[in-house]
Amino acid sequence: MLFFLYVQPAVAKTDISPTLSLISGAEKEFPCSKIYKQVLTKTKPQATGKNSDVFSRIEQWMKDAFMAVRTYFGIVERKPVKEVTSVQVVPCDNSTKPSVSKTDSMPTPTISPMVFITPTPTRPEIQPVRKTQIRLMPLGDSITDGTILPGGYRTELWKKLMMDGDNIDFVGSISSGSPDLGDSDHQGLIGWTIPQLDGSVGGWIAAYQPDIVLLHIGTNDLDHGATPESMTQSMSKLIGDIFAAKPDTFIIVSTLVPSTHGAGSTWSSFNASIPNIAAQYSSQGRRIIALDMSQVVTGGDLADGIHPNAIGYSKMANMWYPVVTTVYKQLSK
Repeated sequence: MLFFLYVQPAVAKTDISPTLSLISGAEKEFPCSKIYKQVLTKTKPQATGKNSDVFSRIEQWMKDAFMAVRTYFGIVERKPVKEVTSVQVVPCDNSTKPSVSKTDSMPTPTISPMVFITPTPTRPEIQPVRKTQIRLMPLGDSITDGTILPGGYRTELWKKLMMDGDNIDFVGSISSGSPDLGDSDHQGLIGWTIPQLDGSVGGWIAAYQPDIVLLHIGTNDLDHGATPESMTQSMSKLIGDIFAAKPDTFIIVSTLVPSTHGAGSTWSSFNASIPNIAAQYSSQGRRIIALDMSQVVTGGDLADGIHPNAIGYSKMANMWYPVVTTVYKQLSK
């Protein structure tokens, strides 16, 4: 409970003990009036015995305290309360009025309503409406895992998506990456080929139910000497098995980034087949997009002839990002 006391000289004496006695009586019912007793106690009478000096300083103390509280709560200026010749004690809830005993040196105080301060209610913070969470599976080999640079393209892609406020959950049975990667789940298997991935993809899709799949696979097939025809067939089957496990999945399939391992003609022929595979499934009503990274990441962006360096992974993230954002907006409507 909060009180405001206003003191005006009522008797021609320098002794303020009656005032302290009056407040002490109110303390029994309203303990917070102790603070004003402390204020009065600090105001020592001058040796001159001039009543006006003592009470003028008491008055200034109370005015300063009153204005400080008003300033803290941001209360607008109000008309001043009429001066009174008594101590006024006002409970903030205007419920129970304190009983104040008479004293020999002061008249019986009157209790009358005064303006009291009500803190301005704080407006609750409005939380943005979160869109439906979208599950995204990075699927592939060591380039997806992030060999050379932990997290690979996933780190920068995740940061970009989070900066947009997108509610995307990376999913997969593997968790690895850099400390900067807030969501490190993925399905990038080091050294795996397209057929190897296809042998397990149905279980992963069923388990994690990805809404979006980022697919970059085939570098190890190229390194092992596979033909472009076999790679194309394996890729087409892999995509079909993903759709079989979850027909409404949205697949973003990428061409291979450059590699110094394997035949250059095989790399070119396989990359040329990716848009055709995507078009075939799209004509069947499946949701799929072909993304060409083969001309964006260059040989100079490779760290070891196979895996991208930091610049190469950054370029991959910049290629995935606008497509993922477009698909995300479509799925989260």
